[in-house]
Amino acid sequence: QEPTEVNEQLDEARESFATAVAQILISVLQFDFSQVNNVDLLGGLYQNYFDEETRKALGEFYTPAGVVELILDRAEYNAGSGIGNERLIDPACGSGTFLSDAIERYLEDVRQSANGDPDWQTALEKLCLEPRIVGLDIHPFAVLMAQISITLSILDPYKQAKANDETFTLRRLPVF
Repeated sequence: QEPTEVNEQLDEARESFATAVAQILISVLQFDFSQVNNVDLLGGLYQNYFDEETRKALGEFYTPAGVVELILDRAEYNAGSGIGNERLIDPACGSGTFLSDAIERYLEDVRQSANGDPDWQTALEKLCLEPRIVGLDIHPFAVLMAQISITLSILDPYKQAKANDETFTLRRLPVF
């Protein structure tokens, strides 16, 4: 094939993939998650997406919620202790279980520091743009799942920030 044909095929594949991801995100974000207690539903989906042998070959292992809580507790990453200025990285974030729990603690710390009336725009900008909590992964599907997980974690504060300023937008989530 000619190089231009290959480039055209790649462009079509990228556009098709981007459209599919956008449709999935729109569908997920239209769902009412207010009654969902466990944001780590995506962790289960991620675990079921690939068989155990594939995950093992890729070096992907699920960190149970109890272990995540223990690590964050031992690192003294707790709401009420000023963690809003701390930085945290998960260098192999997978579907974002660790990130989601850390973000929940960060958001609770923001609530407590503001005595119940936080400036969500500033808090979310610090979280995502400075960034305070960062996830990395080599698997594109894992990055997508982590980004969706973070979106679910910050959805309520984001809605409040948007209500205060219609122009507020987060253009990037801290998962790479």
